[in-house]
Amino acid sequence: MSRPKFPVLDTERLRLRRFTPRDVEAMHAAFGNTTAMRYWNSPRFKTRAETARVVRAMAKADGPQWWLAWAITRRRDDRCVGMINYHHRDVGNGRLELGWILAPRHQGRGYAREATAAVIDYCFDRLDTHRIEAMIVPENTASIRLAETLGFRFEGGPIRDRWRAGDEYRSVLMYGLLAGERR
Repeated sequence: MSRPKFPVLDTERLRLRRFTPRDVEAMHAAFGNTTAMRYWNSPRFKTRAETARVVRAMAKADGPQWWLAWAITRRRDDRCVGMINYHHRDVGNGRLELGWILAPRHQGRGYAREATAAVIDYCFDRLDTHRIEAMIVPENTASIRLAETLGFRFEGGPIRDRWRAGDEYRSVLMYGLLAGERR
C-alpha cells in the first residue's frame, strides 16, 4: 500500500514539508532551548536523541489525520527554522488545534505568521475545517499577537492547568478562528 502524498505548502519565503533526519539539529535548537520551550506543553528536551525520536515520529505522519506536523523551512536553502502542526483534529465537528514553535534565532522574522497563514488556508480549504483553535500561555504575547493578527478571537481563559510540562501545570488562553472569519 502506498503512502498518501504529504501536503507540501509553499509561501513566498517558506516551504512547509515533511520532516527528515537532517532537521534534527535545527529542531533541537528549539526543543532543547529553555527559552523556546517556556510556552510549550512539554519540558525542554535534554538530548538530541529525544529530539531525533520526535522528528522521526513527525516524519512518519501522513495527512490528513488527527495530527500532522510540518518542518518550516526557508525556500532559499531548505534550512529548517521550526515546526507547525495541527492536532486534536475532530473530523465530525470540523475542528482542530494549531501549534507552532521556532528556534529563538529565527523568531521575529515573520516566519511563524507566514507558516501559520498557509496552514490555516490548507485546513479550511482542503480539510473541510470549520473551526481552528489555538491554546496560548498568557505570557506568550508574541503568539497572542500572531493569532489576533490572523483573525483569531480570544474566547476564554485562563483555562487553569490545561497543560503539563514536566512537573509544572500551565494555564492557557483559548483563541478560535471560524472559516468565515479568516483574513
